[in-house]
Amino acid sequence: MKKLFDAYASYYDQLYKDKDYEKEVKYILNLLSNQSIFSGSILDLGCGTGVHAQFMAQKGFMVHGVDISPEMIEVASKKDYGDYSKQLFFELGDVKSCQLDKRFDAVVSLFHVASYQTSNEDLFSMFLTASKHLKPEGIFIFDFWYGPAVLMDNPVVRVKRFNEDGVNILRIAEPNMLFNENIVDVNYNIMVTKEPEEKMEVLLEKHSMRYFFLPELLSALKLAGMEYIDSHSWLSSDPLSEKSWQGLIIAKKLLNLEK
Repeated sequence: MKKLFDAYASYYDQLYKDKDYEKEVKYILNLLSNQSIFSGSILDLGCGTGVHAQFMAQKGFMVHGVDISPEMIEVASKKDYGDYSKQLFFELGDVKSCQLDKRFDAVVSLFHVASYQTSNEDLFSMFLTASKHLKPEGIFIFDFWYGPAVLMDNPVVRVKRFNEDGVNILRIAEPNMLFNENIVDVNYNIMVTKEPEEKMEVLLEKHSMRYFFLPELLSALKLAGMEYIDSHSWLSSDPLSEKSWQGLIIAKKLLNLEK
């Protein structure tokens, strides 16, 4: 049996075909426009297979995507982006430590990449990466699992099925709550069969996801040289609440941060 990330990228876009990336990008770009960023450059931390980046490029932005998975970067780099190909660049890198010789108008990190940072050190390192790559007063936007909502509505076993072009995928996600660590271990079991073959490929992986509370995020942002601007429930203008399983924060790089 293979581990999930050994082959996950091959099926990632299929598994999330129902995810409305275009709507999400429109939402993010609207938040950026509220901060007077209408064009320019964006660093996408944890870019995956590049779908968010593609839609941002279609709206006129230059986008540099970074991801820790070689397979994800390979998939993103091999796609045909047509007229937007010159606006997109993808690179292997860790959101906690990558160092690019560039500064960006905005940094985004979507699909709760922040919640994969399960230690305070990892979270701070990710925020510092964002801060170092922002122009003065540049904007950082990221989403995350919001603690009050997770504790009010504990995660449950979820099953997802997908069938297209002879590829059948069954994904089972089984959560395990670690209450003293503010972490949910999500155990993925993905079974893939391809017609007319009968052989099944099984992918297993444990994703440790941290849920956050606002004060700890604001403290980490401040330490990384950024100031908090606002927070919302994902895909809305509503404030964070016990119903906001996925939250979002907007922050700005401080002018006096040393380069």
